[in-house]
Amino acid sequence: MTLIAIYGGSGSGKTTLAEELASWLGAQRSVRLDSDSYYHDLSEQSLFDREKTNVDHPDSMDDVLLRGHLLRLINGHAIDKPKYDFETHTRVGFERIEPAPIIILDGLLFMHYPDIRSLADVKFYVSVQDDLRFIRRLQRDVKARGRTTDQVISKYLETVRPMHHVHVEPTRQWADLEVDNSGKTENALSSMIIYLKKHYPEWEFERS
Repeated sequence: MTLIAIYGGSGSGKTTLAEELASWLGAQRSVRLDSDSYYHDLSEQSLFDREKTNVDHPDSMDDVLLRGHLLRLINGHAIDKPKYDFETHTRVGFERIEPAPIIILDGLLFMHYPDIRSLADVKFYVSVQDDLRFIRRLQRDVKARGRTTDQVISKYLETVRPMHHVHVEPTRQWADLEVDNSGKTENALSSMIIYLKKHYPEWEFERS
């Protein structure tokens, strides 16, 4: 089993890159796991309190469950990954994930945890300028997560931006490769594939 970690700031395009890389590797050899599914379930709190929770701090993640699921996949066992609803900040079911020789983990905060970081065989930090990341986050949260423009701006200024500099930016030091995703996704993907071809020459890199 090989675990590839793709991580970086909010709006950097981690999910898209992870999906594209999984496509290149093929469904028979790879499986993608998003750490966004591993936020704590806040269903026991009021909606008001849920909205006030700082989900950009590492404490918002269920790192114990994420690590346990990674270890199960690495050891060849299936998992029931939580489904997380960002509008209600609750878990709304589970998705069965089968193991594969290559696991692709993408997300924002998991590299903060040494016991998760140590499991990764390859670590890609996705780098994008702050203003571009904000624009991408604004478009995504309004379209896909039911936020208003004012809500996105307020959250960005209160937690997203300061937490990025404290908890995300420093994790770039552990990257095997820093990938610039400010332009076309194809260029960033190409950088990752070139790295993997060099270090894993036995792999095939054709779309399934």
